[in-house]
Amino acid sequence: MKEELKIVYQSYISEEIISGFADFRLDEHLDVEIISVQEEQKYYNASGLEIYDIIIFLNDHSTDLAVGGIGSLGYDILKSGVKYLWNKLKELQVKTVTSQKVSDKYKVLSLTLKFQDKSVEVKFEGEFDTDKLVDKAFDYLKDENIENLFEVKDYLQSGEKPRIKIVYNPENDSWEPENFGKFQREFKKYRESISQRLNS
Repeated sequence: MKEELKIVYQSYISEEIISGFADFRLDEHLDVEIISVQEEQKYYNASGLEIYDIIIFLNDHSTDLAVGGIGSLGYDILKSGVKYLWNKLKELQVKTVTSQKVSDKYKVLSLTLKFQDKSVEVKFEGEFDTDKLVDKAFDYLKDENIENLFEVKDYLQSGEKPRIKIVYNPENDSWEPENFGKFQREFKKYRESISQRLNS
């Protein structure tokens, strides 16, 4: 049985971009569903409310992408497809209009991997080199023991089902859980506090 890939995109994303993604032929490896929503609509899914520009869901995903149901070829194709969509999204001329000003829209592509009752969301944003950004994200997903991340409660997003958001940290050129920095700082304070107690 093929795993399911669902793509949800806002209506201002052109059909040309979406059909370009379809040309990667991921449907040979996955059951692919593509849904367009209006910008003012909210898209609800098993892990909550999503309002990003493009959202990719890989359901019933094995925690090891490379040898999961999509196989190593499917893994490489998915990675190429994500690079394609993120490049196209960054190039897209979309404006945000408020009563004060008109500005370029801040763009976000989300890749959500669901397995069992948990999910990991990889959030692509910012003007970083696409190849490097996506390669590092997929390497992180392949190399990191995702199950171990769920043991650290500080990483979990609120909600019924455990969810971790992974973001790129340009300070150390790596991907990490969104609140990793906060966790590290609090852990450091905790260790310093213990050390002070032991020394006094």
